Amino acid sequence: MRHYELMVILDPELEERTVTPSLETYLKIIKDSGGTVNKLDLWGRRR
Repeated sequence: MRHYELMVILDPELEERTVTPSLETYLKIIKDSGGTVNKLDLWGRRR
């Protein structure tokens, strides 16, 4: 099986409370398509 890396960049204007639901949407799409997430590395906001 091939391994792929995905980076998701969200709008910096998003409020902190909307980041988690947005990220969960991407994770759900991956899992619904038969994929798995081996590692999740949240970088947080850049300053």
